[in-house]
Amino acid sequence: VTQLLPGSPREPGLPPGFTLPHGTGGDKDGGGEREAEVVRSPGRFLLATFREVLDAAGAGNARESFTDAQYFRKEASELFNLGVMTLEERAAADWLFREVCKKLRAALGPEAGQQEAAGPLAAEHADVLAAIDHEAPYCHMNLSVFRSMVDSWAIGQIFPVMPLQRLHEHPSLRVRLADITCDSDGRLERFIPSGRGSPNGSVGRTLPVHARAPDELYLLGIFLVGVYQESMGSAHNLYGATAAAEVVLDAAAPSGWSLRGVRQGDTVSEVLGPSQHDASEAAAAVREALRRRAESGELSTDEADEVAAAYAASLQGLEPTRR
Repeated sequence: VTQLLPGSPREPGLPPGFTLPHGTGGDKDGGGEREAEVVRSPGRFLLATFREVLDAAGAGNARESFTDAQYFRKEASELFNLGVMTLEERAAADWLFREVCKKLRAALGPEAGQQEAAGPLAAEHADVLAAIDHEAPYCHMNLSVFRSMVDSWAIGQIFPVMPLQRLHEHPSLRVRLADITCDSDGRLERFIPSGRGSPNGSVGRTLPVHARAPDELYLLGIFLVGVYQESMGSAHNLYGATAAAEVVLDAAAPSGWSLRGVRQGDTVSEVLGPSQHDASEAAAAVREALRRRAESGELSTDEADEVAAAYAASLQGLEPTRR
């Protein structure tokens, strides 16, 4: 069991108060909005053209639309680096790219990715879907792949992964997963595909997840890891074992399954011990540093006590008490 870190996944949106320019057709009154924007800002012109790509995207021009979206996203990055495109306009270009990908995925449908689909158009649609999956954003898991599921990296083992809540809601986002170590190989980019149309043995390149609400604790379950992964995993980047539970089929249970042997993950204190670091000494050092800050007036006594308590709680895997 692992948590997706705060900030992901979220449904992307335009910057607050930002309005996209109209395309070639101008505004509803027929005014020459686009011509004025071309003179005023290259960034607005690019966004107006990018918006046309989004409006026209569909199954009939999937490859062209996706290629154009890639081109305009790259152009937006170059204009921003040159200082002729604002940060808000750059963010809007990223939003447009995501919207084109979302629209094309909905237009092509899951059947486009099936291996048994025949014909050049079906093959082209499958290629476009694969390219869209390659652009899916990463969401970060609070674990180390090398500690908790080392075979996904070592031999390409695909473990079942799924959200553990909001199962009655249809996921609106597709993501790839990465851990929070410094190693770029600590990621998951191959999944058991979801959906009834997925043939046996096929491999998905993204994981469907929900757009997370503010302050929501979003948990993922990674299944079939077991004792072998525990024994093979190393203390990579000093990450300990995650919380774990045994899920078994149980005909007597109302849901048809039950949980057994729920185990909490390692605490920071437990991970530091084998590396010759004493958690109590670390807590004492932090308390002493905070005491000096309080004596110098940089912190109040209450602030110093609150930070010290939060640090001590984190070493034991506890939530800090807020005053």
